[in-house]
Amino acid sequence: MKSSFAGLAEAIRKADSILLTTHSGPDGDGLGSVAALARAMRNQGKTTFILLPDAPADRYAFLDPNGEFRVFPQHRAEAEARTWDLGLVVDTHQKTLLGGVDDWMKDSGIRTLYFDHHPLSPDFDGTEIYGDATAVATGCLVYKLLVDELGWKIDKEIAGSIYISISYDTNSFKYLRNDPDALAICADLIPYGVDTTWVYRSLFASNPLRKARVLGWVLSHMEFSEDGRLASVSIPHTVIDEFKVERDDLRDAVTNILEISGVEIAAVLKEMAVGEVRISLRSKGNFTINQVAAAMNGGGHALAAGCEFLGPLDAAWDDLRPRLTGVMADAPEPSGA
Repeated sequence: MKSSFAGLAEAIRKADSILLTTHSGPDGDGLGSVAALARAMRNQGKTTFILLPDAPADRYAFLDPNGEFRVFPQHRAEAEARTWDLGLVVDTHQKTLLGGVDDWMKDSGIRTLYFDHHPLSPDFDGTEIYGDATAVATGCLVYKLLVDELGWKIDKEIAGSIYISISYDTNSFKYLRNDPDALAICADLIPYGVDTTWVYRSLFASNPLRKARVLGWVLSHMEFSEDGRLASVSIPHTVIDEFKVERDDLRDAVTNILEISGVEIAAVLKEMAVGEVRISLRSKGNFTINQVAAAMNGGGHALAAGCEFLGPLDAAWDDLRPRLTGVMADAPEPSGA
């Protein structure tokens, strides 16, 4: 991973047309980052196109007031209607999270670069990846690229999109990882007219009723082991169908469980369809869990990671549980314990 963004900045300067994408199940960081980049590029006279692996959840509609988010492969023909000088993958470099968009770009002969803040995946086969795994959000990197490297001006819309990405990935600044850069960047963005209250309400205080109801089910079906330090819940597809929840509705469940006193690692297993389980992992800090996700063909940060499991829900937990208990057994006793 290249920590200097000079090469990326040069590629963007030379490109007249740029295609942007982010990971499947797009979130506030990925969407905010592509929205900010697209706006900044258009301000420089460049043609842009945002092509996502799948449709964003309804909660992110406020990020796309002009309907610029397109979905692959439904809008593939629209993207193929012109030639693209550059493809930029934002907020991930994992092929399993790109729904074939990066393969299509490469097959189309589009030079593809990656811009990410996740630790480098051991099976990543690309060479042109830029980023910093210590950054709390890709939005921080977008700001540094635009302001420090490209020297482009920020406007209200760009500032708002970057602020959204940072606010989202820090859970409204609860998880800063002792990184002062994020706060310094946001302090610089707010004078552009960012409405921080509106951002908070849009991201964290506009949850649909179905999300509250399924959260009640989650909290009443938690299980604890390892003297209460490991908390988990397995959500069968029948429950997901009953509450008619979207994937994004379950995104916060793992955090709700982790915040229980005494819990050090939380795991949520979501059977989105029969034989298709999405796993979310979180740690309070005494144990790293991204190696567990990586071993199950996933990835993420040291304290926030995830993966997918093809098979029955019970089998997913049978595979995952010994990996997590092994991490807890092998880790040194935390200082002050």
